Order: sequence, then C-alpha cells, then structure tokens
Amino acid sequence: MYMAYGWPQVIPLEAPNCVSTQQIVYLKVVNRLLLVVSPTHVELWSSSQHRVRLGKYKRDGDSIRKEGENLRAVWSPDTKLIAVLVSIELLDKMEAFRA
Repeated sequence: MYMAYGWPQVIPLEAPNCVSTQQIVYLKVVNRLLLVVSPTHVELWSSSQHRVRLGKYKRDGDSIRKEGENLRAVWSPDTKLIAVLVSIELLDKMEAFRA
C-alpha cells in the first residue's frame, strides 16, 4: 500500500508567451526526471524530493513564426533524446530527407 506524506509540491513552470490555448503539449516522468514541453519551450526537472530545474530551452518569436509551435514530443526510453514535432514546414523537411 502506498501512503503519501508531506505537503503537495508545485513545480513553477514558465508561462507560455503564445496565443495557443494548449498549455502543456507533453508531460512525462522517467527515472526521477520530469520533461515538460509547451508550445514555446521545453523544460527538464528533477522530480525527486527537491524539485530542481535541470534545463530549459525557450524558442524565440522568429523561430515560432518560421517553424510554428511545438505540437507533440517523444522522449527516448534512455532519456537521452527528445524529438519535438512543430506545426509548420513539416512537409518541406520531409521532402528534403527523401531527396
């Protein structure tokens, strides 16, 4: 039986600076690591007793206009790679790989 103890913890995520109503695109915990992907940025947190932000990548406005917002993400099982799907220019990049 699992018994929770202590006060609930809140992780202070950065507020998105976009017009999208979707706040979180991807959320996953693996081996005490928490990955959060929003439409404009990616954050990696320690999910152990002491919550510490280990890294953050925030896209600038030019990147968001050119490639679009983050739509989906995939995190590799070994937690070494993150792939993020964006909303614009997906077909152009796919065609470049075929050539």
